[in-house]
Amino acid sequence: MCPAARGDGGSHRRRPHRRGHHRRRWCGRRRHLGGGRRHHHRAALSAREVPRRAAGRHRRRRHRHPHPLPVTPVEAGPGDAAAVVSLWQAAGLTRPWNDPAADFARALAAADSTVLVLRDGRALIGSVMVGYDGHRGWVYYLAVAPDHRRHGLGRTLMGAAESWLRARGCPKIQLMVRAGNADALAFYDRLGLAPQDVVTLGRFLDPDPA
Repeated sequence: MCPAARGDGGSHRRRPHRRGHHRRRWCGRRRHLGGGRRHHHRAALSAREVPRRAAGRHRRRRHRHPHPLPVTPVEAGPGDAAAVVSLWQAAGLTRPWNDPAADFARALAAADSTVLVLRDGRALIGSVMVGYDGHRGWVYYLAVAPDHRRHGLGRTLMGAAESWLRARGCPKIQLMVRAGNADALAFYDRLGLAPQDVVTLGRFLDPDPA
């Protein structure tokens, strides 16, 4: 029998076993697949760094506005007309069939209505129109400047409107939201306002409201 067939010679000779050979191959495979102590140690370090990075992001968010935002709305004056109308337009509250400048002027001229505003320095950043008809209190034109949203200013304005109505003995506040305005409905729902089982009807008294 030839040496190759017996397994004791030729190209098929079995290599001698070297101690630790398989272990080195397996450890190398683990390192190739992302395992091993070195990678676990690196992941652990990254995990400890995450809270510090997150804290840094929160610190940057807190310092977005260098000055504290105003928290007390005040009544607007005639000189605020242009800024208030511009805010309403930026918030998408105006419609072609309503004259916002005329709405503002009427609210200030009547004894049972007003427009409350928020200021950040000289800039007008929020408004709400509020009125009392002797039966219900009504809110219109709640607006916050786009770059000042998500800071609770809308809630502050609504709170001021409610305080204005309570001071006049108004028992209930109501408002209207245009159909399809899901964001506004969600906002008022968080404030505790609920849909009413009524249908709003109306028509213009002026044949040509424009």
